[in-house]
Amino acid sequence: MKERREEGILPRIGKAHARDERTADHFSDGFRITKNLPEDQNQSCDKRQHEITYFIKFDIINILNTQKTYSFVLILWLAGFLVLTLGLKRQISEIFHNQDAIESLQTSLDKGAEESLRLSSETRAKARELETLLGLVNLLPQDKGFLRTQKVISDEVSTLRRKMSRWVGKDKVYILVDTKANKLYLKQGLNLLLDADCSVGRGGRLTDKVTGRTWEFVTPLGEFNVQRKIENPVWTKPDWAFVESKEPIPPPDDPSRKVEGELGAFLLSLGDGYLIHGTKNEAALGTAVSHGCVRLGADNLKKVYESVPVGTKVYIY
Repeated sequence: MKERREEGILPRIGKAHARDERTADHFSDGFRITKNLPEDQNQSCDKRQHEITYFIKFDIINILNTQKTYSFVLILWLAGFLVLTLGLKRQISEIFHNQDAIESLQTSLDKGAEESLRLSSETRAKARELETLLGLVNLLPQDKGFLRTQKVISDEVSTLRRKMSRWVGKDKVYILVDTKANKLYLKQGLNLLLDADCSVGRGGRLTDKVTGRTWEFVTPLGEFNVQRKIENPVWTKPDWAFVESKEPIPPPDDPSRKVEGELGAFLLSLGDGYLIHGTKNEAALGTAVSHGCVRLGADNLKKVYESVPVGTKVYIY
């Protein structure tokens, strides 16, 4: 019983060993079978070899096709990215170009707005002049002699304006100060650039009882020139300011004479201590309250300061 069992096992071991040898020979010789096998087994091994070879070739072809596909997709992606980059660059260039155009248009609009404001100011001035003339005519509408007189006056005014235009020049800027109306006018030729309330000298005298010196607080009349222009001026208090406040007069170089902010942000000197400057009391503009200088509000003073150069004529009447 035991011997038959062993005999039954040995043939199976031999068959397995032979199969392993064939398999080893199969794989060691590049899928070729070198041992002598039965013909049907050789055909079966050849078929398997062809199938394996086919699948290996198929896999290699798939891998190569996949790599070609990835390369093609990568090239397409790079081409698309380049196209998008060029398009973005063009759009950015157009944006900068449009920005420059907008800035240029804005500058033109600002200039147009300034010109409109100037024309509007001139129109209002002309309208006030016309309203005044119409008011004079309506005083005595039935008096023909009065109307003739008004026409004569109007003709004389026109003649004087033509003469004045030739005298001051069409493009020259100058300043007029009306001490009766407490008005300052900035003009260029016959065109009115600014009509501002101001304060001129209040009149009257101040006498120092100790020294007997006298000061008269009036604004002088006549023709002057802008001799100096100063920003953020510091007022040096004169002797009369201490006499007026009943304080002892300090030495000329005493620090107590220096006062900041009293004259406003700008100053135009007319000579002999007479100035066009600002004021802390803008509510009093339009009345004669100064000690002889011409006071202006902050905004109007800035415009006058920026509009007139040194040497500009100032006519005070």
